[in-house]
Amino acid sequence: MKKNLLNWMTILMVAIVSVGFVSCSNDDDDNNESRTVTNYKEAINGTWSVTYDSWGETKTDIITFNGANMYFEAVTTRRTYNGTYSVVENIVYLSESTDKYPFNVIVISSMTESSFVGKTDDDMVIKGTRIK
Repeated sequence: MKKNLLNWMTILMVAIVSVGFVSCSNDDDDNNESRTVTNYKEAINGTWSVTYDSWGETKTDIITFNGANMYFEAVTTRRTYNGTYSVVENIVYLSESTDKYPFNVIVISSMTESSFVGKTDDDMVIKGTRIK
């Protein structure tokens, strides 16, 4: 009887420890989108909904960064801007062909896989949410 009780207790302890390890590893996988990134050049690739205030008006642009050729496209309510970009540490430099896009620099202060916050060269706060 003592041997059976000892076997059941051993099985129960192994099960509890196993569940603990499994639950710990799942925490990291569930929070991928909220994990802070440090490789901005890679993380900025994709399409973003970007909001900022300009002259007292909140504007939203859709910006696509294509890392394969370092090309960007920004779609605003009035027109579409195209150009190239580069990333040095946490700074994104935009070089638009007509030089009329509202900002040329994004200094990222924080970034996750799904969002970023930063400032432009005109000191406007800018917030981006990944679309795809």
